[in-house]
Amino acid sequence: MGRGGASLDANPMRTTTRLPHCTGPRPRVYIYPESGLVPKGMRWRLGTQLTEWIATSVYFEPDGDCADYFLLPGHVDNVASREDMRPLGDIRNSRLFDYVRHRWPWWNRTMLAGTARHMVLLPCDHGPGDCGWDRPIMPFKYWPSKNPAIHTLRNEAAHVAEIRRVWGADWELINPASPRRLLFFLQYSGWADQLQNSRGVCINCFQAGVDVRLPTPEDHSCGPLCGIARKLPGVGPLTPAARRYSMASRAVHWGGVARPSAVARGPRRNCTLFWAGTAVGSNSARKGLLSLNGSAGMCIVGTNRQDEASRRVDMPTAMRDAHYCYSPRGWDNGDSDRYTPAILYGCVPLMADPLEAMPLEELPELSWPSMALAVHEKQVPSLPRLLGALPASYRRKLQATAAGAWQRLLYSSLTFWCCADARCPTKGQLAKRLASAHLWSAKMRTTPCSSLKQPTRSQSAGNQRPGKSQHPLTHRTLAEYARARAHLPATYLGEDCSRDALEGLMALLKHRLHTPHAPPEPWSIPADCLDRNGTGRVGDPIATDPSDQAPLPRCELQRDVGEPPAPLVNWFKRRKDHYASLLSEARPLELLRPVPPAAGHRTPTAWSV
Repeated sequence: MGRGGASLDANPMRTTTRLPHCTGPRPRVYIYPESGLVPKGMRWRLGTQLTEWIATSVYFEPDGDCADYFLLPGHVDNVASREDMRPLGDIRNSRLFDYVRHRWPWWNRTMLAGTARHMVLLPCDHGPGDCGWDRPIMPFKYWPSKNPAIHTLRNEAAHVAEIRRVWGADWELINPASPRRLLFFLQYSGWADQLQNSRGVCINCFQAGVDVRLPTPEDHSCGPLCGIARKLPGVGPLTPAARRYSMASRAVHWGGVARPSAVARGPRRNCTLFWAGTAVGSNSARKGLLSLNGSAGMCIVGTNRQDEASRRVDMPTAMRDAHYCYSPRGWDNGDSDRYTPAILYGCVPLMADPLEAMPLEELPELSWPSMALAVHEKQVPSLPRLLGALPASYRRKLQATAAGAWQRLLYSSLTFWCCADARCPTKGQLAKRLASAHLWSAKMRTTPCSSLKQPTRSQSAGNQRPGKSQHPLTHRTLAEYARARAHLPATYLGEDCSRDALEGLMALLKHRLHTPHAPPEPWSIPADCLDRNGTGRVGDPIATDPSDQAPLPRCELQRDVGEPPAPLVNWFKRRKDHYASLLSEARPLELLRPVPPAAGHRTPTAWSV
């Protein structure tokens, strides 16, 4: 019997919705305390702010038996130190999650149910490839014992032996490259590089339907304040309020309700495509784009990281002056980030990977293929022709759709530390929250965002000295700035925070609670398997039924105990071939949606050992 008299049935997670004392809006999120091996998050790219936001929200659940999801407050470091680059991520994750599954009951419950309910924020440019796991990241990294990849690892032999002894084949439950993985990542890069590798090797390893891509936050160089200087010559440092005003004064969206017609009121756009950046590093797509500089309609600016003058590009004005804005991955193929400022200035984002997952893309209201484009690297030389062939009516339709999405890309309730009117805690929730003060700060976000007051002149001006600003788009004096600022809303663009990025994350997690299990992938099993047992089985849609009179063909993902995973190696190759065919048949500039891993991978018997 479970707590509150609930019985444990075949699905252990069902008990979380039947306990009489479980109340509050869903999703209910439990945060593991920072103790033992559970690391503390870093204060970078929401590393600790995400935990603080959830812990001070109506979604926080102090009782793990009532929780829908479980958040690890931080990730392990994958090297000993900056001076000692020994790979220690895998062994640290092995010990961390072994500790979690023995210290608390909820890991094993969710694993046995085959549900991905444990999450961790990986804020690094390449997700697990930088944050927490050791490269190379590959399926079957430590199992079976005959796997030749084990002999090519840089990890210490003792660590490899410990991981194999503690986890065996179940290492795949936390292996970023495995379709069996049940730990999901919150990350800023949607690069699904494993889909185009015949052995499933990856660095970022984003899995659609499992991982969640978050929008780029404000403190990143090309988040919503992209290109707005942090300090100006002759003026000094700009406060965050001043930088936000600089963005707001040029954004084409305005007010708490998105108004698609605002795009029509923007300036005349003289550039077909705009991009400014550096082309050093391993990102060949950036280098290819620079070759278009000088082509008709192509406003391409190459910058030098060592030359400060070359980097002074007025990004907001340039984006307002262009129809399409290129949003490539970073110079070392890190996360792409310019889609947010592009949408704020009415410019259609052009992504650099048709298979790239987009922020919060599972939300039904965010139809990214209807508001963004994507170009394969091989198509970059043809961009002038491809973009020129798009009808103006189609471009305006993309802009209008994006005009309804901008609020989901801003962390308004976190930035201004307020709550949406319908999400502010009640007295009962406050009492419940205060009862857990021994674990979490009692501070709550109780101020509705709609009631925020304007900052005073001194708060807005900060360290700036009176006098003329040398920035072409700031007011000439602080007095003029203060008067202009007084007429602006207290949040970015007047939004009430009910549809910001973190509320969107909660809406996405709630949506997942009711999402049907993912069916077998098109490449997973032979056609005969799909015809005879592919869609109707609950739990393991690709398992054969021993009660059938005639033996069914053995599906690729089912094997005998101890059998080498040769069929699964073929599975990864077929996946690569599937997406290669999909890319070749796709329409030019089409943003595609990869399919999520099938639920059959994650049943307890699917890959038994």
